Amino acid sequence: RMWRYLMSMPRGGNGSLPIPQLLEPADWSKIRVKELFESCEVVRMLAQQIRRSNDSQPITHIYDLACGHGLVGILLANCFPEIDVLCIDLEARGAFDAVVEPWGAQDRS
Repeated sequence: RMWRYLMSMPRGGNGSLPIPQLLEPADWSKIRVKELFESCEVVRMLAQQIRRSNDSQPITHIYDLACGHGLVGILLANCFPEIDVLCIDLEARGAFDAVVEPWGAQDRS
């Protein structure tokens, strides 16, 4: 059931990956499953709003302020590769690097 749920998450075009493939290389010792599912739900709601908004006024930037583990921003960047996503927090967290580093190294062309 978890796999089906993650596969049902919104995806963009142009090289965006299914969530399980996106997160597979991450260091799971630094990511809580609870945080993953909460982030997925937030992204599901935000993706609907972004798509609606893009019909009238295209969104070019997303700022994930106080991003913490950064999963929301990372998942949004994957869903909307044409939008610049900036994750900002006062403190670097290992969970953010655990996802961003392998994601940045993947070939999404």
